[in-house]
Amino acid sequence: MTFNANPEGFRAVYVINASGGSPQRISPNHTDSANASWSKDGRWILFDSTTTKPRIYKVPAEGGPAVLVTNKGGWAPRESTDGRFIYSTGESADGHTLLRTAVQDGATQQVLDSIADPGWSYQLVEDGVYFIPNPDPKSGYSIQFLNTTTGIIERIASLGKAVAGDPAVSPDRR
Repeated sequence: MTFNANPEGFRAVYVINASGGSPQRISPNHTDSANASWSKDGRWILFDSTTTKPRIYKVPAEGGPAVLVTNKGGWAPRESTDGRFIYSTGESADGHTLLRTAVQDGATQQVLDSIADPGWSYQLVEDGVYFIPNPDPKSGYSIQFLNTTTGIIERIASLGKAVAGDPAVSPDRR
């Protein structure tokens, strides 16, 4: 399992066996790193680092040097369910955006132009992304779904003034 801690005065990503043991730092020394997630095959740990500017890295789960995935994304990296893309949030003129970087060639494209929180306001599923966009001035916050095959966005729920984050989707999506 992974977690963030700052015992040395900066955030770092650590890994520890789920059955216990000593935590091992996996992010580089003296970098502000956080928001770790596992690759689908369990071979890599993704994380963001914002020491100089927002960047996404991956490091082998067994340890080793961090590899730059993209310097165009910023926070909260997650691998797509098919392992072909790394999603992350970035900055936009209106706040934050959702980006997708191809694992094969590193090409990054903007997927959504509005996301409420740069941390964890999106959840990936096989055919798309559940997300919380910036609030609408009239109706407030909502949960929406982007079908990545068709490009269609559907409003799932209106939340009004409530601020929400960390959407989680059940395995059967009900």
